[in-house]
Amino acid sequence: MASEKSHTRITVQDVSIGYTSKKKEIIIAEKINFSSTKGELIALVGPNGIGKSTLIRTLTGIEKPISGSIKVSEVEIKSLSPAALASQISVVLTETPASKNLTVYELIALGRQPYTNWLGVLTQEDKTAVNNAIAITETTDLQHKKCFELSDGELQRVLIARALAQDTPIIILDEPTSHLDLYHRAYVLKLLKRLTKTEGKTILFSTHEIGIALTLVDKMLVLQKDTVSFDTPTALAKQGVFNTLFPSNTIDFDIETMQFRVNN
Repeated sequence: MASEKSHTRITVQDVSIGYTSKKKEIIIAEKINFSSTKGELIALVGPNGIGKSTLIRTLTGIEKPISGSIKVSEVEIKSLSPAALASQISVVLTETPASKNLTVYELIALGRQPYTNWLGVLTQEDKTAVNNAIAITETTDLQHKKCFELSDGELQRVLIARALAQDTPIIILDEPTSHLDLYHRAYVLKLLKRLTKTEGKTILFSTHEIGIALTLVDKMLVLQKDTVSFDTPTALAKQGVFNTLFPSNTIDFDIETMQFRVNN
């Protein structure tokens, strides 16, 4: 089991994200501050191009922040080796697996790479973790299929199972419901919610499914052009954050029903 120093899982302080172009730093978003604890489900939302994917890649160590501090389990992420970071955070990105010719079981078993020897041989502990992940994500009937045989919804469940097999306290996902129909979008988000409650995982995911997320998540991180907000959905609604998320002549937010509605 991945070790934990406290119930604080992620701490982000005064972080700026972006990229370097011709030796010049381009800031996409700045003054990002939030923290998460054990068993929280957090949605990252905001308009297209606001920096959600860049923030995901920064939180997972794929990209470096321009400035600020990111800690996982109270340790600076920049001080962690790749192996140590892989024992703390598992990642589900939007990219499809490199080889869809793998079986579902083989793909899920890749989640054990941080713990296997250089030959990649699975121990009994590894096999137990894989089988538990398969059971929890209800992918037992899929485990012998090739990944190219799966629907988008099935593949997303398998990728979550791989992250679960990695046995980390934190799971971060980039748009886990993109390209899914309504049923599978709801199924995946309910699965993530269940993992926070039954497995104690801290899960952060970016999404455009704000309406569904509002009913399920514990906290929301809202990126907008000149501001970053973090709180419970109810608190954010009372602060008027959702009223400014989209142009008011197109979409309104009804605080009574906690729903967005399209203006005629």
